[in-house]
Amino acid sequence: FHDVQDMSGVGRTLSVLLLCFILHVSNGHQFARRDRRPDVVHHARLVKKTSGSMAPKGLRAHVRGGALLEDPPVQTTSSKSWFQRMSDSFVEFLVGLVMVIFSIPILWFNESRSAKLESLIALGRSKVRTVDAKHAQDEDYNRLVHIQGAEMKAAAKVKDSQFDVAFEKGCVKLRSTVEVFQLVQHEKKEEREKLGGGKETITTYSYTEEWSSHWYDSSGYADKSKQGMNRKPSSLDVGTQEALCDKVEYGLGFVLSKSLVDMCKGYIPATNLLGESVKFDGKGDAMVFRKTSDEFFYYGQSSGSPALGDIRVAFEYVPDGPATVVALQVETADASRASFLPFRTISRPLCGMSEEAEKTALRKEGEKTRDDLADEAGCPGFLACCCLPCHLVMKCFSAALTPEIHHIFEGSKTLEECFKVITFEAAAAKWLLRLIGWAMMYVGLYCMFSPFLTLITVLPWIGPPLAKFGGWLIWLLCGFVTLMVATLIVMVAYLFYHPVVTLVYAVFLAFIVVIFKAIVNFVNQGGISAKQA
Repeated sequence: FHDVQDMSGVGRTLSVLLLCFILHVSNGHQFARRDRRPDVVHHARLVKKTSGSMAPKGLRAHVRGGALLEDPPVQTTSSKSWFQRMSDSFVEFLVGLVMVIFSIPILWFNESRSAKLESLIALGRSKVRTVDAKHAQDEDYNRLVHIQGAEMKAAAKVKDSQFDVAFEKGCVKLRSTVEVFQLVQHEKKEEREKLGGGKETITTYSYTEEWSSHWYDSSGYADKSKQGMNRKPSSLDVGTQEALCDKVEYGLGFVLSKSLVDMCKGYIPATNLLGESVKFDGKGDAMVFRKTSDEFFYYGQSSGSPALGDIRVAFEYVPDGPATVVALQVETADASRASFLPFRTISRPLCGMSEEAEKTALRKEGEKTRDDLADEAGCPGFLACCCLPCHLVMKCFSAALTPEIHHIFEGSKTLEECFKVITFEAAAAKWLLRLIGWAMMYVGLYCMFSPFLTLITVLPWIGPPLAKFGGWLIWLLCGFVTLMVATLIVMVAYLFYHPVVTLVYAVFLAFIVVIFKAIVNFVNQGGISAKQA
């Protein structure tokens, strides 16, 4: 610095900047500032009111808003040097690579599943029979049937797993939702670029008191004065618990399968059917919950002014009532009543198959459990090691998203109404998984450029703006690549089931390629013109 004093004004400025640059890049040096130091707690007055509550559907209108807090938030500052950011960017590169690799089998599974399900729905429309629920006919066994508006009736006791609440009859499903009044920590992060490619992160923590069906462990809160403030009995499970009736009769000739009972979602409050109190008897934690005016049972000081650690529970149930079923009719051990299994795709020979062989194959396929389906999926033998992502995706998704027709609807629905809902649900699931696959590929490709973007942030002054501009260009490039790869996967998947749809996607892919090529040519021509100038 003594030598710097003998330099000219420009030379002195450049020398000082060079020294600062070296300090920032080498170890993320920070200039001392009274208002921004690592691990310094800053305080500011905060008044915050929340109204969020995770009450079950149908009970949210009765949820009281969160408590009013005036405690100051906690603010911490942390910094990363350029070398630390480069290390993190290489981790992001690896994460992005994994996301891209797994996005391809996810997209392939989704498109092939969608094509199979569309074929299955079309086949189901042509094969389904509308039958009467009074008696199960022999000729309808192992066929896809539609039963409209028959009465489902609980024929066994349903009991809650934590509380002394039980229904002897009239309850198909029982659901309890336990909430605890807790102190909830909220985070807000602000990132700032630093000279030399470093980054500073300011995290602000604020706190609210609110009802929640999710348990927040306060032992790790940033504000040490609030650690350990949340408490509950260790044997009490916070959240939602469901109990199913073991036997639900359907009409006079059928009984619903467990999976169909689990699909019933027509819950209504059960408060009026219970007494003035319910009891929780855990491992040494006996508690009596008193009924309140808002369809909850409450344990604590006062439901009107809750304190941390107070607990409330709401009970809902699915009552007996009319329902419509579309599924495969099958025999049961009880000769007086039939039941239902999923209607799934089966392998059909090119020369066709007899009616009895088809029925046998449908019954065998419908009896397979989720574990059986997962075992059959995936790559066989050595291929499982060669293509591990494909193997894992197929095994995990095949069990959860098997193409099948196995539905129950509340009330009375015609066959056409049922298939409209089935078609809509299939399309919704297809687009949801498709968007997940696209997002994984899109974000994964961008993460793979993270080392490049972090590398150019080290440039003084122009580094951060240049990184932002390059980020936008990379987002655009990743978008085009994602669309092209995803469309190609859709084409190949539909080629085996709907060749006409493949032609439509081929035209769309050609359109994307033409636009992408036009953009590249435009950029190249601009670069050539700039060089000539």
